Amino acid sequence: MDFIIIGAGNIGQKHADILGQLKQSVVAVGDPNLPDEMIEEKLGADGILLPAVRAYSNPEECIRTEAKDRAVIIASPSKHHGAQALAAIDNGCRALLIEKPMTILPNEAKEVADACKTYGIKAAVGHNFRFHKAYSEHISKTKRGLFPFLVWTASDAVKIWPSWQKPDSYLRDPENGGILYSAASHCVDLAIALNGPVEAVLCKIHGDLDGPEQTALIRLVHRAVGNSTIFLTWSDRRYSVLTYVDTAATWAFDMHSELLRPSMEMMHRWQMEAFMRYISGGERGLLCSPEEGHETVLVLASAALSRARNEVVHIEREIAK
Repeated sequence: MDFIIIGAGNIGQKHADILGQLKQSVVAVGDPNLPDEMIEEKLGADGILLPAVRAYSNPEECIRTEAKDRAVIIASPSKHHGAQALAAIDNGCRALLIEKPMTILPNEAKEVADACKTYGIKAAVGHNFRFHKAYSEHISKTKRGLFPFLVWTASDAVKIWPSWQKPDSYLRDPENGGILYSAASHCVDLAIALNGPVEAVLCKIHGDLDGPEQTALIRLVHRAVGNSTIFLTWSDRRYSVLTYVDTAATWAFDMHSELLRPSMEMMHRWQMEAFMRYISGGERGLLCSPEEGHETVLVLASAALSRARNEVVHIEREIAK
């Protein structure tokens, strides 16, 4: 199946490189920073030759012209994910991979999930930390006990990210949700995957959502049992420690350790390989479903509301109406 990619930033380019490594064909890419022309073949990551593709400066035109019967990857700024995913479905795509977060607004996420189900679209959301071996090979495969408690503490040196260096970086646009909808969305997704749907959220954020120094503390109370604490900061340091405790065992992972470093480097590729198997008729496996993506967006929206109100937000009462 041919692919089109919406968004030619760092993540879009990473997807193009991985598809090249997997000998898959990317026929078109849409991004406002591209000229309307053919992009000549070039060497991608690891010396893989990427074939020429059609470029569109209007992503929506790219979707209208190219999506039919193809796989569409949405790798644009987060605030565009919902509308572009729906456009891809309306224009006959056969498969859809939406980068995280699935959308900014919960109602958009539900509309996308419902449309995928209605039209039989093979779809997934790009929560690639599900493929980090701390989760995929350890916690998810081990028999767990009662009263689960997840703690994830992490820092990212956002100032050195290539995407942050750009004056028009999506990270600098508060409408894309800042640290909450970028880094924290991974943590929320795994918390839900491990402990189930969330009932209530308390969120505190320090710093401006368009700045490089943001800190978020998120407490999740899960509907069935257990709770999760997420502490994230953007600073000059880089670390990520995932701890999971229940009555059966305790797991603690340094996500950037020598042992787990290959996971950080390869989880995008492992996710794409799983997506390829899924759209070719295989099982979904660890891929995040649109319904699960919607659940994560509900929690993120609740966290944003909690931050604004400075109080606990009960999801079913105030968000999922």
